[in-house]
Amino acid sequence: MFHNGRLLVYIDQNSNPQPLISKAKRIASNCQLELMLFSPAFNSSLSEKSEHYQQAKDNMMRQQHLFLQELAEPLQEQGIRCSVQVIWHKHPLDAVKEAHLRHPFDLLIKTTEYQNLLQRAFFTHTDWELIRALKIPVLLCKGNKWTEKMSTVVCVDPSHDAEAEGRGRDDRLIKIGQATQQITMGELHLLHVYDPSPVLLHSEQPSLNHGLMMEELQQAHEQQFQQLAKRYQINEPYCHLEIGNVNEVIPEAVYTQGYGMVIMGAHSRHGLESFILGHTAERVLDRMTVDVLIVPN
Repeated sequence: MFHNGRLLVYIDQNSNPQPLISKAKRIASNCQLELMLFSPAFNSSLSEKSEHYQQAKDNMMRQQHLFLQELAEPLQEQGIRCSVQVIWHKHPLDAVKEAHLRHPFDLLIKTTEYQNLLQRAFFTHTDWELIRALKIPVLLCKGNKWTEKMSTVVCVDPSHDAEAEGRGRDDRLIKIGQATQQITMGELHLLHVYDPSPVLLHSEQPSLNHGLMMEELQQAHEQQFQQLAKRYQINEPYCHLEIGNVNEVIPEAVYTQGYGMVIMGAHSRHGLESFILGHTAERVLDRMTVDVLIVPN
């Protein structure tokens, strides 16, 4: 999971950075990673035509660099390799991409806040851009504190794993889940939620036995789920098969079972589909009260 040995910590000056840094520090310490504290810089009120533009830009970048350096010094004193980087760019996503080109990293960690559907549809929001555009796992952190031993749940869908688009997705998610156990020091669970509604909607003929169809569907999902868990030697008490709307069942299961972190996949969308529709990850994220690690295809 950590081929480059580097973790990028996206610092938002509008929120308290200490909870995020605390989590990043735990990851770096347990996995022997370098931390890179990162912040994009831009001021739309500055005009490039102004004779004071360069001076104002330099001052702003210097202030942000000093702010990050103050955060980095206590980490460096504790023996953690930590660097800082400020990139001037109008769009935060492009600044992150530039940071990755300069110093490749394996994971981006960032604080996230609630955004309703209207805000996500009509306003640019960095979190959703990162989920959609980056080819790197993104850990979006809520306000929950990490305990010494914290259980993690990996959301899988073995029914899609046979499709070309989803092939190998669950395997990658589980491998990353197993890697995070080095950080969480807790149990690893698998959760598979399936919704039978689409099948039932396309089978309204009176001659069909809906009860039998539901039973066969249940058996198919159970078999696929059991085969997936067996490949990774994950025992039955840690495997949870649920029926219902994914967007509702996953947050409810996370809340009732007390998981500390959720790992789930997301695939890229483009054009009009990207504007109107969101990933399951996006629709679920705002309902979560714990951190979510989103892994792209």
